[in-house]
Amino acid sequence: MAVQHWAVNQALVSGEQPGVIKDILEAKLARLRKLLPAVLDQIVGDHRRASLLVGDQIREFYRAGCEIADIGEWMERHNFYLLAVFFPSLGQVLTQLHSLIGVSRVVEDMYTVLQWTPEFSLSLVDFSAEYEELIASKRMLYGDAICQDGLQWKTMGFPVDPQVFMRIRRWMESTSEICLVRLTRICERKANSASAYEKEDVSTDSLISSSSQIMHSLALCANMCGNGFPSLAPHALFVVSECTLWICNRFKLSPASKSTSTGGYRGRQLVSRAMRQIQACEGILKLLSYLKVMLGSAETSLFDIPLRSDHMVACSAALQNLASSVVEVSWLLAETLAAFRADGQMSKPSGVLLLFADFVLKFTKRIADFGGSRDVGAANTRTGQQLRKINACVHSLSVLSQ
Repeated sequence: MAVQHWAVNQALVSGEQPGVIKDILEAKLARLRKLLPAVLDQIVGDHRRASLLVGDQIREFYRAGCEIADIGEWMERHNFYLLAVFFPSLGQVLTQLHSLIGVSRVVEDMYTVLQWTPEFSLSLVDFSAEYEELIASKRMLYGDAICQDGLQWKTMGFPVDPQVFMRIRRWMESTSEICLVRLTRICERKANSASAYEKEDVSTDSLISSSSQIMHSLALCANMCGNGFPSLAPHALFVVSECTLWICNRFKLSPASKSTSTGGYRGRQLVSRAMRQIQACEGILKLLSYLKVMLGSAETSLFDIPLRSDHMVACSAALQNLASSVVEVSWLLAETLAAFRADGQMSKPSGVLLLFADFVLKFTKRIADFGGSRDVGAANTRTGQQLRKINACVHSLSVLSQ
C-alpha cells in the first residue's frame, strides 16, 4: 500500500500513470537486489576481495558502483522514502557505499576521457579558457588520485588498475601539448610579425595574459599527474622566454629607462611607472614558477631540468634568451630605482618608493634563485655574475631609501 500511495503521488507530479512508475521502481529494486550483495561482498568485512580484481573485472566493479548511484539518484528525484524497507541492513554500510560511488564516478570519467579527443576553439582567449576549465574540472573530480596512483583507494580496499593511471597521465600530457603547441605557434607568429612586419593579429598584452593562463593550467595539470611534463620543455621555455622578452622590450621603450639627463619620468609619473613595473615583473615571476612546476623541477634550478638529447639545442637557446631578458629587466628595475634617487625622492621616501625598493631587491633575488647556484657552463656563470652585480646595485640603492 505504501508503494502504491507513493506511485500515485508521483503520477500527480510527473503526469505518468501510477502503474508505469511502479513498474520502473520494481525494475530498479530488482537491479539493486542483484548489484548490492555482489558489490558489498567485495568491500565490506575482513575478507575484502576487491583489491584482487584485475582488468575488466575492475571496470565492471566500478560500473556497478555507478549504476547503484544512478538508481539512488532516480529514487531521490522521485522522493522514494521506502528504501530501508526493502534493504533494512543498508544503513550499516552507507559509508562504504558512498566511498565506492565517489571512486566509481572518478574511474568511469577516466575511461570516458580516454575515449575522447577534445576540440578547442580557434580563438586564443577561448581555447585558453576552455583548457583552464578542463583542467579545473578534472582536478576537482580526480583530486590527488593520479599523482598517488590510487593509494587512498587501495587503503579503502578498492581495486586499482595501474594501466588506467598510466594512460590518463599520457592523455593529460598529450592534451596539454596540443594547447601548448598552439600557443607556441601564436608566439612565433607574433615574434616574426613584430620583427619583420610590425603587425600583430593578437595584442602583446592579450598574448602575455593568455600565456600566463595556459602555463598556470599546465602547472596545475602537471602537479595533478605528479611527475611533470619535461617532454614539453622546448615549447614551454620558448613561450616564457618570449613573454619575458616582450616585457623587457616594453620597459626599454619607456622614458623611465632613459638616463635622467635625457628626461625620464618624474614625480607621480615615476611612481605610476614603478607600480606598472611591479605588476609586470610579478607576471614574470608567476610564469617562471609555473614553468618549474610544469617541468617537474619545482625544487631545482631551471638549468637542471632533465632534457631529452633532441631537445638540448632548442631548450638551451630558450634558456639563454630567458636569462638575458630577466637580467636586463633586473637592470631596468635598478635604473628606475636610481631615477627615484635622481628625482630627490630618497630623502623622504614615500610608501610607494619603499614598496618598489623592497620589490626590486626581492625580484633580483628570486631570479637568481630560479637560476640556481650550481655552475652549468660559461653562459649560466655569466648570468649569475650579472645578477650578483644587480643585487649589489639594488641593495646599495635600497639602503638610501631606508
